[in-house]
Amino acid sequence: MDTMKSAVEELLKLVEMKVRIENLRKIRNEGIAITCTSKEEIQKIVTEVKAKMGNEYVVKIPQLKNPKLRVYEIEEGIDDLELVTAIQNQNPQIIKADSEI
Repeated sequence: MDTMKSAVEELLKLVEMKVRIENLRKIRNEGIAITCTSKEEIQKIVTEVKAKMGNEYVVKIPQLKNPKLRVYEIEEGIDDLELVTAIQNQNPQIIKADSEI
């Protein structure tokens, strides 16, 4: 992992790219996962990897799965709309306006 991390940092010059890395971790099949703060930063890294590392590495952006939630022991008298609104208000970062609830 350390050699892969060093190689990526050296080749991509992440500091010069001004990309904020939240996490860099080892994954299976001798890969690494890089977590950034925005989609734009991810796209910068993907473009740079393809340009500088060519076909030597495979770059994938994982697709997020829809989370599922099961709620127990709901107070009697609470209506569906009130419950959905409460869940949306408490989770704005993961629940979009067009999400199915």
